[in-house]
Amino acid sequence: MEATCSKKLWQIVSVLRCRNSSITHLHVYGTTAGPRDEVMQKVIEEVKENDEVMVLRVNCYVNHRSHKLFCQGLYNLLPHSKSGKKIENLESVFEECKAELQYVKSVVMVIVLNNSEMLLNFPPSFLQALFSIPKKVLHLFLDVVRGGTLLQCYNARKSKLKGAVKLVSVARLPWTRFEITEHISSPVQFAFEALSKGEVQEALSARLNFDNNFVRCMLDMVYSVCRDLNQLSYIIEKLWDTGTSDENWANSAASNKLKTCYTARGQNRTDELFYRSEKRPVEDGQTFCLSTSAKYLLIAAYCASYNPPNSDRRFFTKNHGKQRRRVPTTKGLRNNLESAHETGPKPFPVQRLLFIYLAMLEKHDMRNHCAADIHAQVAELCAMGFLNRVSADGNLDTPKYRCIATFEFSEQLARTMGIEIRDFLIDFSS
Repeated sequence: MEATCSKKLWQIVSVLRCRNSSITHLHVYGTTAGPRDEVMQKVIEEVKENDEVMVLRVNCYVNHRSHKLFCQGLYNLLPHSKSGKKIENLESVFEECKAELQYVKSVVMVIVLNNSEMLLNFPPSFLQALFSIPKKVLHLFLDVVRGGTLLQCYNARKSKLKGAVKLVSVARLPWTRFEITEHISSPVQFAFEALSKGEVQEALSARLNFDNNFVRCMLDMVYSVCRDLNQLSYIIEKLWDTGTSDENWANSAASNKLKTCYTARGQNRTDELFYRSEKRPVEDGQTFCLSTSAKYLLIAAYCASYNPPNSDRRFFTKNHGKQRRRVPTTKGLRNNLESAHETGPKPFPVQRLLFIYLAMLEKHDMRNHCAADIHAQVAELCAMGFLNRVSADGNLDTPKYRCIATFEFSEQLARTMGIEIRDFLIDFSS
């Protein structure tokens, strides 16, 4: 594993340092339990040693809700940025980046997009522009370097072109998850798998310089709930500080009885870290790795599975008159009307799903912001385990699906979009 990581590290460094390379986008992905973050930190350190490379690190968590915030945040990272200057679009940002290369010795500007899953909240058109502009800059730069025409040289001088811009997106997800609706970019991907328990122990022992028996003992207690190297380092350091103040520390270390001595105390510490109250925290909606259109589509699919078709007019059309659900005369009929969530989700045709989906977009003024292909979105939701196809594979005209997402998940997802899903379900309507 160490040899593989070292090989990938130098591959990334060589691509970023090479100004004549046609590669403008790298995608590095893997869980926090793997060596992804550690390798990226070493990559940045190695790249910064070369004066010809400038590195800008963008945290997409901070400014993922607005295009203007993203552009302004990227501009503020430039060393010669002017305070108070407003940047509102990507073209202006990259013009400033090209101008910045004139003030410094750098020839290559590397923009590292940490937590790039948050880019899924932007429309595909913005992402296409974000990843295509560096290619245009590089192509013009290479034409000048390789002896372009006089017109190209003149345009390059006029635009003050001196170097290239490269993007590195760092995420947990592979790039296929970013291209749910449209083709955005074709990056060179580097995957970092999670470390095994033995590799985690070796990494912690090398990082902390503690007794191997102590590290193994603490890892046995918390490995099932935590595999992040940074969190494990913090836990073991705290437990080590607790152990050094114990009078029996030396005797326990000498007699190799660390587990007996520290299991109870370590368990109390880990309980405080990993066991939470039953009250659920309020989510902001960014933990769901879905695009905005996919979220609306999943909510529409849940309503289609748990509502009868004759109720669609009531919930999803305007001016539906004085249509009301008739008051049941018997208790048995009342139970039958309210048993949709007890009997399970019902299948629905894709045409009905499209109707509910478009009605919800129209109701929340999102019709112009969600122009994705519904069939691609349905296929992605099926792959993620939210929808299940119940019709035969040969039935291409009227395929039927069933929503298998739980009510708790759908309700929480709907609230992050500002939707109260109970208002669209017949079981909860009055």
